[in-house]
This record gives sequence, structure tokens and C-alpha cells, in this order.
Amino acid sequence: QGQPSQAQLDAANKSVETGSEETGLSAFLQNELFPTSFLQPFVDNKVLQVLVLAILTACSISMLSTRMRERAVAAIDGIAKVIFGIIKIIMWAAPLAAFGGMAFTVAAFGASSLANLGLLMLTFWGTCAIFIVVVLGSVSAWAGFNVFKLIRLIKDELLIIVGTSSSETVLPRFLTKLESAGASRQTVGLVIPTGYSFNLDGTCIYLTLGALFIIQAGGEQLGVGAQIGLAALMVLTSKGAAGVTGAGLVTLAASLQAFGGEFFSPEAIAVGIALIVGIDRVMSEGRALTNAIGNCVATLVIARWNGELDRERLRAVLDDPSLVEDDMELHHGSGPADDAPVRDG
Repeated sequence: QGQPSQAQLDAANKSVETGSEETGLSAFLQNELFPTSFLQPFVDNKVLQVLVLAILTACSISMLSTRMRERAVAAIDGIAKVIFGIIKIIMWAAPLAAFGGMAFTVAAFGASSLANLGLLMLTFWGTCAIFIVVVLGSVSAWAGFNVFKLIRLIKDELLIIVGTSSSETVLPRFLTKLESAGASRQTVGLVIPTGYSFNLDGTCIYLTLGALFIIQAGGEQLGVGAQIGLAALMVLTSKGAAGVTGAGLVTLAASLQAFGGEFFSPEAIAVGIALIVGIDRVMSEGRALTNAIGNCVATLVIARWNGELDRERLRAVLDDPSLVEDDMELHHGSGPADDAPVRDG
């Protein structure tokens, strides 16, 4: 049979050395999901690995004693406030950056680019509306209530969200109103806060459409399989998209880097973000509204699953929203929600 040639040996050695760069589930788990150190995901800006670290950190903290757990949570909360404060300062300069981005876009690509941005906004709001009516409407009907009556019940909170571009400002009001509507306190207290981080339907829609827009803006096309993979990635990375208003842009850029590939070079990401930043405020309102409605529907559905929903009370409240006014006045007065950190979605 003869001995292998030197060229064959060199090729085999090269294959072994670059084996970790091969594609597939194993390579994805090693290179994209599990970090090699605690700080490496933050340095490389890999959102998936940051999420894995967050889950592991939360699990380890939950196993500590009560005193140690409180100290650890307080320390992490303090770090989070500092980071959110930094991002807030950056977002104060966002209007100037948006002006520069839009000026560059119009100068480089012509006024026709504004029409494309308008179409993106219409597509996004239309997709959110379809999701609420079709998906959430079907789930609500299955659970025995009407999603449009639920929207009427929480209309005051939705108006606050439009004004602040954040659903975090009405979190206390949602807790009181849904409990008054018939859901148990333990279900409301668990599902609503959890949903604010893990049930961001509008943010997922925003991230997916934004990524596809950036691809098409670069004159590229993405296959159906790649689109499904991109949507699955955005479903995962949207779990870490809660932050100060405008943090969705940061998550979008990080998600595009995590997806990688020929479609998302650093230059393409920079140009795409410059295109979207000018309309991000309008889209932020849409994703916050969708997130809020989705979390309210999820709370009532889970309460029914657990047998912790007073269906007669819910039916009465949906028919006459004024029935919850006494509870709202008792806990929150007639003014807006308590001052809370403004988070996106």
C-alpha cells in the first residue's frame, strides 16, 4: 500500500489543528456556547456565552446561605445599575448619533433609503399586530378570554408604555391589576417579573426583522434554513435584551456578531445599525407594547393551567374594567406608576 506522502501527513496535521473550527453541533457548543473563562465572553462580546454564565451564576447564588445570597444579589444589582447608568449616558447622546447616522445614510444612499426605513417600520408594526391578534388571540381564546378585552383592561398602562417606550414603568401596576382581575398573587408575582426577562415577544420580532433588513441593505439574501436558524438565535438572545431604552440596538449588534458568517462583517453591522438607529425609538414603542401584552396573556394562561384563576372574576373585570379601580387607587393612587428604572421591553 506504501507510506503516506508528506503532503498527506501535513494535511492530516492541519485538519487536527483546525478541528475546533469545524462546523456542527459539537463545534457550536465548544466555540459559541461555553466560555473558556469568566471574563472572555464580555471581552469578545458573545451574548450566548454571557447568558450561559448568567444561568450558572444564578444557580450557584441560589445554593448559598440566605445572608450570602442577599449580599451577592445586592452586589450584582449594584453592578447592573452602574452598567445601566453608563448605557443611559450613551443613549442621551443617541439623538445626535441618530442625526449623524441618518445624514450619512441619506448622503450615501440617497433619499430613497428613507422609504426603506419606513417600510421596515410598517413591516415591524404589522408583524407585531398580526402576532397579537392571531397568536396571542388564539391562546387567549383557548384560555377562555378575549385578548381585545384584555387590551382594554390595560389600556392605561399601554399609554404609559407609549410615552416612556418601556414596559418596566408599569410593572407594579400590572401586578396589582392582574391580581385584581382574578389571577393568584403567587402566579402574578412569578410570571410577570420572569416574563420581563424571558418572554420578550416584541423584542424577538424586532431583532429578527432588523437582522434581515441589514442583510438586504447589503444586497445579500439569506436562505430559508439560515433564516430559521437566525430566528432561533434571536429567540435566545432576546432573553438578554432587557435594559435601558435603546438597549435593543446593543443586543441586535451583539446577536449579529454571534450569528457570524459572510452576511455580518463588522462593517456591515456598523452600517446597518447606523440605518436603524434613526427609527429605533418608534420601533422600541412597538416592541415594548408587544412584550407587555404577551406577558399579561401569559400570566392569565398560566394561572388557569395551575387552577389559580378566578374565571368568573376575570370575566366580570374584562366586561367592566372599572371593577379594578378601587385596588389600583389603593395601591398606586390615581397617578402613573412608581418611579422605576427604565428598561427596554
